This record gives sequence, structure tokens and C-alpha cells, in this order.
Amino acid sequence: MKISVHTKISDLVDVHSALSKIGLITTVETNVTYENALNDAQNAEIIFTNPNNLGFFYSREFIDQCQSLRYFVTASTGLDHVDITALRDRNVQLICLRHDADFMSKVTATAEHALCLTFAGLRKLPAAFENIKQKSWSWENCVGRQLSNLTVGVLGYGRLGKIYSNAMRQLSNELLVHDPFIDQALIPQNERASFLQIANCDVISIHVHLADDTKNLIDPSLLSRCKSDVLIVNTSRGGIVDETAMADFLSENPEAIYATDVLADELSCISENILLSSPHQSQVIITPHIGGMTKESRALAYGRAVQLLQGKMQQS
Repeated sequence: MKISVHTKISDLVDVHSALSKIGLITTVETNVTYENALNDAQNAEIIFTNPNNLGFFYSREFIDQCQSLRYFVTASTGLDHVDITALRDRNVQLICLRHDADFMSKVTATAEHALCLTFAGLRKLPAAFENIKQKSWSWENCVGRQLSNLTVGVLGYGRLGKIYSNAMRQLSNELLVHDPFIDQALIPQNERASFLQIANCDVISIHVHLADDTKNLIDPSLLSRCKSDVLIVNTSRGGIVDETAMADFLSENPEAIYATDVLADELSCISENILLSSPHQSQVIITPHIGGMTKESRALAYGRAVQLLQGKMQQS
């Protein structure tokens, strides 16, 4: 059985060893393009992947050309990198971490990164470091905000939203949470808020899956209600934020900051992204989808994906 791997696993010894016991591993670890991945996967029974730094979308055309494919394994909770309907139509089993709640409670890296981006935005760390790189020991352009005086709004109260909220309960002046898709009893009564109440917070952190009803959730209507110096943090998916509207909002509100680990289109040249164009470039903090990319979280997530694959194969 051939396993076509489209993500780096050479540094994950246990994961590589476990996969090698299932079948013959071939890897595309660098320059993971559509063409390279397809060439490797065409006669594979298993695709093993992760969306981070993936240079393409697993389209119906891609999947249809993998005639031997039986299992599509992605070590992620997000699934916006693959055509799920195409997998179903081809009777390919999808293995992911989205519904593995008990296990994923151990994987805290993305929530931790949301906290990092929050502090980086509030304390203007990029500007401070830029001063040092310019040999300037200056603080005037780095005057930040004190979290204990601020109201933090959390959109989404799933696994990551809860972890982020737990930290903010200790650090912020007030915490407000909005998630219409869960039992409201799970949110402390004094923290339940409407979508519009979240818009009026000093910090807004996004922790929702990308779906039809969350695409462009942060749109011109919501942004028009936000404070002029709001910090918006996104470690979910880029498509949840209307980036054109965000760019306009930042241009009109020079004290506002958008700190994000994700972009709406991570497959295109980053230099073409509207968020990196002047005059609002200094108001944007972008990291290259590294929320889940820690040594510990990669080992946990990739290892669990292999375990789930083993379980499915034993059932077959």
C-alpha cells in the first residue's frame, strides 16, 4: 500500500515509523505544489496531509485522478483545503481531527498563538522590535494598552475559544462571548453577548470554523460598529474576515490593528494581499499559519491522525 505524504514528517520519527508499518511512504515535503503532489499521489491508496503551507486545493479534478485512493488523512480540524463532496462521491474515507474533541483538548497551540497575537497587538511589539533593528531605543511609537482595563470579546466558544477565554478571565477587565451554535448554558451568564455587543469590545478574537454562514463574518457592517482602536485577532480561517473591508477600516482608523495567522487566499502570492499594501501596513500583524505549528502539537496531531487511520483500516 502506497502512502503519499504532502506535509513534513521527517522530523516526526514516531509518525514516520507508524506510517511505514502501514505501507510504502513517498513524500513531497518541500515545494508542495498541485503538480508535484498529484504526480506522487496518482497511484497511492492513502494521502496524508496538513493544510499549513499547502500550495494548492485538493479539488475534484485532483481527487478524480487518484484512482487508487481509499483514505484521505488530514492532521487538522479545518477542512477548507479539500473538496469533501468529491471524496464522498469517490467513496474515499475522510479522516480528520474535527470531531475528536477529547483528544484535541490536549492541543492548545492555536489558542496560545491567539494570546501571542493579542499581546503583540496590544503592546505593539513589531514596532518596538523595528525600533531596535533601526538602532533606536525609543518608546514613543510603542505606547500600548493595558489588558486589565479592556473588554475582550470572543467569537466562538469551542475548544480554542474556551482556552483563550479562560486566560482572558484572569487578565482582562471584562470578557464577553458570542456563539449561537452551542448550548448557551455552557457560557457563563454574565459573559453571554450578542454579535453586536462583541463589535463594541476593545479586543475581538475569532475562534469559529469557516462555513457558509461564517464566511465574511467580519464585514463592513460589523466593522462600522467597532471602536476606532480595536484589536481584531484571527487564528481561525482567513475567509471569516472580509479583507477588503478590513483594509478600508484600517485606513480609516489608524489606531486599529488586525493580527492574523491566516489569510483568505493562502495559495496566492502574499505580496499581492491587500492587507500588506500601504497606508495601513503598520497596522497589520501577519504570521504564516503557524498557530498549530509547535513541536508538541504537530507530534500530537499527526500521531493521532495515524491512529485514526489505523483504526479505520482495521474496521475495513
